[in-house]
Amino acid sequence: MSFLDCLRRNKSIEYHESDGRGLAVTTLERFAGRRFRVKGPGIKAFSVPTEEVVRFVQEELPDYYTYTTRTKAYSDRNETPQVCIEITGTMGVSRRLNRYNPLDIRCTIKTEKPTGW
Repeated sequence: MSFLDCLRRNKSIEYHESDGRGLAVTTLERFAGRRFRVKGPGIKAFSVPTEEVVRFVQEELPDYYTYTTRTKAYSDRNETPQVCIEITGTMGVSRRLNRYNPLDIRCTIKTEKPTGW
């Protein structure tokens, strides 16, 4: 648990990392019925339903990238389950060399607070 998580009173934190986009899709399906914020290449959207986010991850992200998915699932101070998904797409040898490549893309998906809070 990081220091910021202690300050925000986040509990039961789970970190996962995987190659490909499959982890993002399975994590999104766990949060069916919720709304998400999506920030990525050419998109910055709020209050997006789960089905649209899954479609975006499966169809809109280009296939010629090599993807790495990192997820952080936690419960906030109100015991509401939340998730933060970061999808990183790399091209060429930048993944092996750990160098900056301006052609790489990063997409961040976060849950929004449910209505009624």
